[in-house]
Amino acid sequence: MNMNLNTIQKEKWLQKRKYTFIAFSIQMVVIGMEYSLTIVTLWLYIKEMINTSSPKLYYGLVSLSYMLACAILTPFIGRWADRTRDINKSSLICNMLMLTGNVLYTIHFSPIFLIGGRVISGFGGALKSIIYSETIRSYVGHETSTKLSVLSIMLNFGFMLGPGINFFFKDINFYIGRWHFKNVNFPGLFLGFLCFAMEIVTITMVHDLSKEFDYKDFTENNFITNVVDEVYEYDNIIDDKKIPLMQKNILP
Repeated sequence: MNMNLNTIQKEKWLQKRKYTFIAFSIQMVVIGMEYSLTIVTLWLYIKEMINTSSPKLYYGLVSLSYMLACAILTPFIGRWADRTRDINKSSLICNMLMLTGNVLYTIHFSPIFLIGGRVISGFGGALKSIIYSETIRSYVGHETSTKLSVLSIMLNFGFMLGPGINFFFKDINFYIGRWHFKNVNFPGLFLGFLCFAMEIVTITMVHDLSKEFDYKDFTENNFITNVVDEVYEYDNIIDDKKIPLMQKNILP
C-alpha cells in the first residue's frame, strides 16, 4: 500500500485500528484468565479426578507446562508474525490452540491430557507478544506507551478475575457420556468457550494493520527525512555565511 494515504483510506485505517485495539484489549483479558483460572483448582482436580500415585509430580508438571510452552514458542511465532504481518491469521491460530488445549485439559482419564492440554494452550499464549508488537507498529511514539499500559492493565485484570470466576462453578456436576465435569475441571471448558468467542471477535474486528500501513515505520522515516533536510539546510546556511569571509580574504 502506498505510504501516501488519501483521506478516505486514512479514515478507514484508523477505524480498523480502533476495532483492532478493542479486540486486543478483550483478548488480553482472556490471556490473563488463561493461567489463573485453572491454577486455582488444579490441585483439587488432580486429587479428586485423576487416577495417579504421584499427584505432586503431576501438579508440578502441569503448572510448569503452560509457561514453558509459551516461553519456547513466543520467539518463533513472534518472528513469523513480524515477517508476514498476518495478525488476523496469527490470532485465529493462537485462539484455536488455546481452545483445543483447554478442552483437552478437562479430559480426566489420564494426567497426560492435563499436561498436553496446558502445553497446547501455552503455544496459543504466545499471542501476547504479537499483540504488543502490532500495537507498537500501529501508533506513534507518544501514543504507544498509553496503549501498552492499557493492554497490561487488561492482562492483569484478567489474571485477577480468573480466581473469582471459579466461585460461579462451585455447583457444577454433570456428565457427557463418560466425560465428567465438576467445578475443578469445568474452568477449562469455560475458557474453551471464551476462546471460541474470541475467534468470532478476531474474524470481525482484528485487521492486519501494519500489513496495510506501518504507522511507526512511516513516522520514523519522516522524522529521519526531516532531520536530514534540516541538517542540509543548516550546512547551506553555514556555507553561505562563510563565502563572504573567504572572498574578503582573497581580495588584495
